[in-house]
Amino acid sequence: MKFLLEEGFSTELIDKLEKKFDPATIELLEIESDNVIEVINYLREIGIKNIETIILTYVELFTRDIDDVKKEFNKHNIPDVVAKINEDIFYIENI
Repeated sequence: MKFLLEEGFSTELIDKLEKKFDPATIELLEIESDNVIEVINYLREIGIKNIETIILTYVELFTRDIDDVKKEFNKHNIPDVVAKINEDIFYIENI
């Protein structure tokens, strides 16, 4: 999970992920680390905050192909969606 540290996340996040998810999920995050980083960067780029909370709640989002993630967001008005997600991360379920 070193790649998350390199992206500016805390060791606390890694500890929380390892406690919350089974070893197979953690291994998948590591295997898909390039894609996870692309999703993180995209979320940052469009203005999503609370990425740590989102990864703890919706880990599967970060293992999806980046093109699929962008495609889903592009179906919506991105500034409105970002504002709603930043207010309440559970709004991401509407994407």
